[in-house]
Amino acid sequence: MRIGLLSDAHGNNIATQACVRYLYDRAKVDTIWFLGDSVGYMLGVEEVNELLVSKCSLILSGNHEAMMMQMIPYNPDREPIYQLQTAYSLLSESTRKRIQQQSATIAQQIDSLTILCVHGSPNDVWCGYLYPDSDINAFEHLAGTVVIAGHTHRPMVRRNSHGAIFINPGSCGMPRDIGHSAGCGILDTVENNISLVRIPFDIDAVISFHTERGYILHPSVIECLYRNFHDSNSIQQQTFSFSDII
Repeated sequence: MRIGLLSDAHGNNIATQACVRYLYDRAKVDTIWFLGDSVGYMLGVEEVNELLVSKCSLILSGNHEAMMMQMIPYNPDREPIYQLQTAYSLLSESTRKRIQQQSATIAQQIDSLTILCVHGSPNDVWCGYLYPDSDINAFEHLAGTVVIAGHTHRPMVRRNSHGAIFINPGSCGMPRDIGHSAGCGILDTVENNISLVRIPFDIDAVISFHTERGYILHPSVIECLYRNFHDSNSIQQQTFSFSDII
């Protein structure tokens, strides 16, 4: 089975659509899993959620959904950046109800793989961070498991000393390393490999989407979108065999 992996769309409907189009039309995945954070920062939130419902077989909630639905607290001083109250007002009632019912984690067996999907980390499903330099050797109980997480907005493929493989596809809406290069992944459960893909998207189109509707993006969000900008429109893909991951 070829599974497309998306996470952290954050209301960026333009970049998320680009990733979905690539995964289905070019990578020919069988399905797509979304690891949470459809809202926050940007305001194409209903468009993103309609896309996810139509294209994904698994949709998790992230910490931004949990904050928006008042399931976990957050600092109200962050509202001008997060725009969660505005996001809530833009969502249909049916979308709000679905988000309220979503989990932040799910475990399943596919082919020979035991897979744990989580937004944050196995020990803090909404807000835990697994960065490329995090200590992952403490997860001894996950030996032999493939852990797929989001939240950090940074792509990662690592193995811990107990044989667990940790995958983060990066952010399809707000990458924090290369701002205009959306991240997604392709997990092949037969070939036992993972591909990390970077897909450039049009920042001006994202900004125009907001200005045409009278929305205001926080300066820190715009800075993130332009971070490490370069004029390349090429799609980058790197594939890792599970046997070679260290």
